[in-house]
This record gives sequence, C-alpha cells and structure tokens, in this order.
Amino acid sequence: RSAACANENPTENFYRVANWLVERWHFLMLNDHGRNRKYQQAIQKAVRGGCNTVLDIGTGTGILGMCAKKAGATEVYACELSKTMYELACEVVAANGMDEGTKILHMKSLEMEVPKDIPHRYAQGSFARMGKASY
Repeated sequence: RSAACANENPTENFYRVANWLVERWHFLMLNDHGRNRKYQQAIQKAVRGGCNTVLDIGTGTGILGMCAKKAGATEVYACELSKTMYELACEVVAANGMDEGTKILHMKSLEMEVPKDIPHRYAQGSFARMGKASY
C-alpha cells in the first residue's frame, strides 16, 4: 500500500466505490420493504395463476426474478443494461441458489431477440411482465 492510502479505511473505500458504481435509487428501492412486499405478492399471484415464465426488465440485483423463482416460476429471463448491476445480479442469484432456470442478460431490453435470448414467444397471459416503480 502506498503512504497515501495507509490511513484509509477499507470498509469506507468499499462504500465509496459502491456509491459511485451503483445509482442511489437502487438502495432506496431495495430498502422499501412495503414496495418489495407488494411486488412479491403480485408475482406470487401471477405465478400461481399459471405465469411460470417471467421476464424481468431492468433486473438490478435480481430481487424480483428471485421472488418469481421462489414463487415457483420455472423460467426467469432477466435483462440488465448496467454492467455493474448485471454482474451483481449474477452473483446474488447464484449465491441464493436460484441460478438454475434463470438467464440473466447484459443488454438493452429492446435488443432482446427470439429465439436467441428467449427461446420462444409466449402466449399472452403466460408471460408475467414485472416493471419497475419510478421514484
């Protein structure tokens, strides 16, 4: 370590980098327990109603896709434009043992193609779309 870094706190550095790489609204959404509970309830209702393939556009950490897997979805396709958030989502989903049946794509949602990114089109009502609340 250089003398300039000798007095820096590694934990403080981590949080400084995290705040720089991850937009602050991600933290607001992740810590909004009421919002997350409502999304979880809606996802459970959709999956139990037969929507067992889910597309999560703007997956962020992958929390909503994991809600879908936990509710019983057999396939989750998650799309994330930010490389930092894409890598984080891959790690979070794997760490929670939900990577089987989950495909996380690092790309713009408008560039997703059938069958390259999603194997086939789904009939209306069989594909649950999970949008993000705006703040």
